[in-house]
Amino acid sequence: MQPRFGLRANRHDDVWLEGVTLGESDRRLLGRSLATFQLGESGTGEHLFDAAARAGVSDQYMTDLRAFIAEEQEHARLLALALDSMGVPVLDSHWTDGAFVLIRRLRSLRTELLTLLVAEVIARRYYAALRDGIIDVIVSSHDPQDVDTKRHPFAEAADGAIGLETLLAAALRLHHNGEVPMMRLIDALSTKPARLLGLEAGSLKAGQPADLALVDCDAPWIYGEEAIRSLSKNTPFEGARFSGRVLQTLVGGRTIFTHSA
Repeated sequence: MQPRFGLRANRHDDVWLEGVTLGESDRRLLGRSLATFQLGESGTGEHLFDAAARAGVSDQYMTDLRAFIAEEQEHARLLALALDSMGVPVLDSHWTDGAFVLIRRLRSLRTELLTLLVAEVIARRYYAALRDGIIDVIVSSHDPQDVDTKRHPFAEAADGAIGLETLLAAALRLHHNGEVPMMRLIDALSTKPARLLGLEAGSLKAGQPADLALVDCDAPWIYGEEAIRSLSKNTPFEGARFSGRVLQTLVGGRTIFTHSA
C-alpha cells in the first residue's frame, strides 16, 4: 500500500472546494448521507492498533495497518472538504457508526479487519482483472429512463441510467489512481469490443476508418445537469468530479462533436 501514497502528490484539493449547486432537499439528503460516511472514515484506528499489538503481529502487518488507517483518514479529510463546500457540518457521532463499531468489536481482530476490507478487496480484484485482461471490455450500461419511470419508491422505480457520456471519464479514474494502465483502458473501451464484434474499428492502423477521439486526460470538470447532452437526465454521476474529457470526436474523418469551453 505504501507506494500508492506518492500518487497523491499530483492531486489537488481545489476541486473539493468548488462546491455544487443543490436544491435544499437534495442538499439535506446528500449531506446527511455524506456526513455519516465521513464519520465512519475518520477513526484513528487506536482499537485496531491495540488489538494488533496484543496479537503479536509482525512489523510489516503494523506498517500495512497504519497505511490502511491513513488511507481511510484521507477519505475523511476529502469528504470533510466536500461537506464544508455544501455548508453541511461534520458529525461527532451517529448511532449507525456506533452500532457498526460494536458489531465489529464483538469478534476478533481478524474479523474486524475483514469487515473493513471486504469492499476494498472486491474492488481491487475487479481492477486487477481489468488490468490483466481477464475482463475483456468495459461497457457504459447506457440505459436511459424517462422521469416518470424513475419517480417511484426505490423498489418500484425502473432500472437503468445514462452512462455513455461518463464512460471514459469514469474509466480514467482507474488510470489516475494507478489501478489500470492507460493502454489497457483503451483496449477495453475500443479495440477489444470491436474485435469481439467483428468490426473494422478501434484501431489507428493505415486503411482503418478515421474514428478518433481527442482527449485531454487531465482536464478537471464537474458533470452537472447542464452538461448532460442526453434527453434523459438520470445518472449516478451527477455532480461528480472527473479528470479527463473528450475535446473532439471524429467518425469516418468527419468531426461530429467539439467540446466548447
